[in-house]
Amino acid sequence: MFRKLFAAGPEEDQETARVACGKVVASRLVDSREARSARTRMGLLCRAHLDKTFIDGAEQTAGYQDALARGLIQGREKPEEPQAPEFQLIKSGGRGLWVDFPQEYADQAFALGGRYQTTELSAEQAILEMQTVADQIFLMKLKLGQSFEVLQFLRDELAQSPGSSGAEAPGTGSTG
Repeated sequence: MFRKLFAAGPEEDQETARVACGKVVASRLVDSREARSARTRMGLLCRAHLDKTFIDGAEQTAGYQDALARGLIQGREKPEEPQAPEFQLIKSGGRGLWVDFPQEYADQAFALGGRYQTTELSAEQAILEMQTVADQIFLMKLKLGQSFEVLQFLRDELAQSPGSSGAEAPGTGSTG
């Protein structure tokens, strides 16, 4: 389910990650301060993973569309479609932590970033849909009892955009 891999990289830390994952997931059944703290830390790492995966989805979709257009003009084969990364390197406390969680959530975040990039989703829709994905992780999988806002950069951008009434972006009001 959720794995946290430390700086050396996925290959070397696979077993450490499985142990860390098992502890955090098992802590859902325990209501100690330490267990809640571990789940909260994992939730924050997952939030960072979701944000980075959304951004990757947008960036890789833009690159894919450019390559596709160039390929069509030049008569080349269709390029391979981009895929959600399994791992994200998250900077935390001055070091990099590899974070990996169920591919289905990474795929959803990546696809939403792509849909936002192609303007299939507005910023508000992207925030709402990403928050729904995040809440499944925070509330259902990690049993945190609270959620963390995702896509804060997009929320901030909306709040600063001309014509904005200064109203909060969708989904604000939860912890984060």
